Amino acid sequence: DRQTQDREKMHPVHALFACLFGIASSLPAVPVTTDSSNAANDTLLNSWPMIMSHDSATGYIELEPPGVKAWSKTQSVGFGGQLACGARAFDLRPTFDGSKVIMHHGIVLVHHTVHDAVKEIVTWSASNPDEFVLLFVSDFHGANCSDETRSVLEALGVKVISECSVFHKMTLGDAKSMGKLPGGGSALAAFGCTIERYDPSIECYGHDEQGKAYVCYEGTAAYPMGRLWSYLDNVTKTAPGPDEELGMAQAHWQTSSASIISGLEHLSSILKDESRAGVNNLVAQKLAEGKFPYLNFLELDNVCDHGLDVLKALRARTADSIIQ
Repeated sequence: DRQTQDREKMHPVHALFACLFGIASSLPAVPVTTDSSNAANDTLLNSWPMIMSHDSATGYIELEPPGVKAWSKTQSVGFGGQLACGARAFDLRPTFDGSKVIMHHGIVLVHHTVHDAVKEIVTWSASNPDEFVLLFVSDFHGANCSDETRSVLEALGVKVISECSVFHKMTLGDAKSMGKLPGGGSALAAFGCTIERYDPSIECYGHDEQGKAYVCYEGTAAYPMGRLWSYLDNVTKTAPGPDEELGMAQAHWQTSSASIISGLEHLSSILKDESRAGVNNLVAQKLAEGKFPYLNFLELDNVCDHGLDVLKALRARTADSIIQ
């Protein structure tokens, strides 16, 4: 899975950063239908669809060199902005630097504290008490990072779950009760406990079986888009069992050294690749058509590009299934 392939060793993306840019390795909401109905609360949490922002902390990246920023920044805004754009789950990767818990995308440090980022969630939740937010926390960097991160989250009133069996048979209502925040709303932090379903072959740039180059937003887009849709069809075709962990479907492009070089040649970026290909907009359309039937975490890049359309489609489909 991605945790072993994309995190425990230096990913080709980050190796390329180090080569190209000399980086040293170191360690108000828009109204949308809420999830407050009794029927929704009876839904198993691993079957409740939520938009997860991919590498959520990168919305705070501002001061990195342009090339590094372009190929590490997967979100355009911070946590509060991502919530306003439809995110209800966050991919949080902490680093303890010896004095405070910040965040990272591989070797690229995000110099914004977990406390300040998660405080935005707590503040938003107080104004949106019917909503549930989940933090998927993984890829801890630095000595005692897990314990330090837990302390930060618990100080903000966010309950941490690291024993994955706690999620077995958990409903949305259970999660909201367990994660009730002192100021209103609810949020939980899962330390792991998520099946990531990482597929490194889903890239915007590459070559097909005949060796023909493709780009996800040009005349050759049919091939990479087809691979993305096939992947999503495959990972969402079966309902999870009640004792399965939380599950992710990654509706975004993966990157490698080769694909980043191609992206640089096209003067692109992670954010531009998503918007040029129209991934989030097309995902919203396919959801409205009934595609991808069994979703839990739908992970997106650039969530503020059509994220609310995706959320609307998810909530409309959920409402239809409840009525039926």
